[in-house]
Amino acid sequence: MLMSLVCCILSGYVFLDQDPIFLENNYYPLPRFATLGDYDLNGSLYEIFREHFGITSLDSDDTTLSVVTADVETAKLLQRSVGFPLFSMKTEIFDQNKKIVQYGEQLIVSDRYQFKI
Repeated sequence: MLMSLVCCILSGYVFLDQDPIFLENNYYPLPRFATLGDYDLNGSLYEIFREHFGITSLDSDDTTLSVVTADVETAKLLQRSVGFPLFSMKTEIFDQNKKIVQYGEQLIVSDRYQFKI
């Protein structure tokens, strides 16, 4: 798992109508992605992967979805109460050579998001 490797971390929020609904931490292995921060990360990250890192396809066959409750810090960040139910999603994404590109951990509010499986 990528967590045991040295990595570059990108963190962020996703908002819906000015309501924070999604916290994410994404981890990218070094030295492969040491220059990732040099690019404009407001656009398509996957376009950056293709144009600058030679990644032509991505695949994720290892995603875990569970339910957790918001702790004090997460509740404050997501503007929800302590104990509020959240989806917790963990995903590993690989390139065309089966090398890890990204390990992601997301916390998603349960009252504004749904999954179609």
